[in-house]
Amino acid sequence: MKTFFEGLKPFPFRRAWLARLFLFCAVLGVASLAPVESCAADDGAQPWTIRQLLCGNPALFLGGALVTVLLVGLRNRALKRDVRRRTRQMHLELAERKVAERNLTKSKEHLQSIFYATQSLYYVFDEFGVCLDVITSRGDLLDHCHVVSPVGRRLDELFVEPLAGRMVQKLKTALDCGALQVLEYEVRRGERSLWFEGRVMPLSEGRCGPRKVVWISQDITSAKRSMEDIRALSSQLALTEERQRRIIAVELHDSLGQILATSKIKLCLIRKRLQDEKQKALFADLEGQIDSAINLTRTLVWELSPPTLYTLGLVPAVEWLGEKFSAEYGLRFSVRDELTLGISDHGLKVLLFRVVRELMTNVIKHAQAREASVLFSNDAHRLNVFVRDDGVGLGDVARTRSGFQRGFGLLTIQESVRHMGGDVAITPGSGRGTVVHVWVPV
Repeated sequence: MKTFFEGLKPFPFRRAWLARLFLFCAVLGVASLAPVESCAADDGAQPWTIRQLLCGNPALFLGGALVTVLLVGLRNRALKRDVRRRTRQMHLELAERKVAERNLTKSKEHLQSIFYATQSLYYVFDEFGVCLDVITSRGDLLDHCHVVSPVGRRLDELFVEPLAGRMVQKLKTALDCGALQVLEYEVRRGERSLWFEGRVMPLSEGRCGPRKVVWISQDITSAKRSMEDIRALSSQLALTEERQRRIIAVELHDSLGQILATSKIKLCLIRKRLQDEKQKALFADLEGQIDSAINLTRTLVWELSPPTLYTLGLVPAVEWLGEKFSAEYGLRFSVRDELTLGISDHGLKVLLFRVVRELMTNVIKHAQAREASVLFSNDAHRLNVFVRDDGVGLGDVARTRSGFQRGFGLLTIQESVRHMGGDVAITPGSGRGTVVHVWVPV
């Protein structure tokens, strides 16, 4: 019997129903031994047993057995169909699961290749600034930034102040606004210094659980050094250009100016010796043309390199520039000097004068202003130059700003200012107009 049931193991439903049939037969056999009271028991007749009843009516016994076998067969067929259906469904599910696992493996490998290709540090922080995980292929960058593993540590434990405070602020802003935040920062370890660009983005994981952000730190040391080299080159180029302007201005003044002045004197002497009035008028006309050439030479000398900048200083040179713009374009121009220190650095004076000249040129070209002003001031750490106008404002300037930002002059000035540790900021003025703030350290 045990061997028979083991053979039925691949068919669990058939095995169960056959067991029930055998159980039914066993119960029937036991019950056949029990006496059954007949209806004639009151008349003194002997009681019948179930065995006697079945033996006395074999058709009833065979009919019950056939019905039982028929029911078992129908149930077995239904169970077979259900088994086949479930088997097909299970095979489909297994095939879909294998395809999903294969796609997931490919996606994981692709994502890992992207991580390794970006050469960046990927941090995951919670809303309290605690590092939950870090992923990178650049172990050297991770070792440079952190002495110990950053997982489980707060931002103020991973970075020094004030950098840690700035990073916490960016993290909170990204969580509150749901927008990308960018921060450039420097990490020093001994004598080595690396620059990173950190990008903070919130992670969307539903409404449950703590909020999280991913912090992507990319090594921009090479780009930063290249930018410093470009700024140094731009600054050197600006100073070289100014020196060449100065040389040309001096040559115009000392050579061409002297030649024109000598020619005028000789023409004047010749004219005085002439007796013919027509010839005198002709020489007088020549003297007028020479005067125009002398005036043009002086204008070129002042525009190339104003002597006031080298003799009187920065503020008088800017005042002369304002008078020139007022005379040529009808622009009301004012200069305020609130400096409490002198500017002795010749390169700084040249740089600031070029900045003001370039900004005033852009005011004339783009701002449609009637009035402009320049303010010089300083504090304990830096020198400030504010250029204001009452033109069309920052909106229209922004539409044309891309044009003159691509211009070589202003771009060179911006890079030169940043090379000296300063910066240029453009903001809308109160009411209308634009304010340009230029500052350099002192």
